[in-house]
Amino acid sequence: NGEMLAMCGIGDWITGVLHKDGAPVASVIPEEGGIQWTESYSIGKGSTRQEIANKFIQYMLSPGGQVRSIQMAAYPGLSPTKSGWKAIQDANPAEAERSGLIEGHDQSPRKLLAEKRLFLRDIPRQQTLEDWNDFWSEYKTA
Repeated sequence: NGEMLAMCGIGDWITGVLHKDGAPVASVIPEEGGIQWTESYSIGKGSTRQEIANKFIQYMLSPGGQVRSIQMAAYPGLSPTKSGWKAIQDANPAEAERSGLIEGHDQSPRKLLAEKRLFLRDIPRQQTLEDWNDFWSEYKTA
């Protein structure tokens, strides 16, 4: 409705969902940088189904798996591979553009990393409720 100018900490996935529903929104990493939320695929040491887990990981890293991940309804991923970028550009050019998965795009993850505008999230540490409340108060008055 045009009332929100900026929002902190929600992530690109929500702007993707809103954009797909026709809302005129976009995600932008500011010049000062931002935190990149990352996820990984892992196979537990004691897994009894390592072979099928490995096949799943191989699929998710394939161009087809990357396209599927990028187009998920909630928490879509960004492709870490050049073949994934090419596949999403072919399958859904509008989503490739929206999520910056085009070489030279202003919000391309590769460009943002090269410019040191994305920072990997640190390992979580235990914080008190008071720490969170102090941060929230500071954020609201910024």
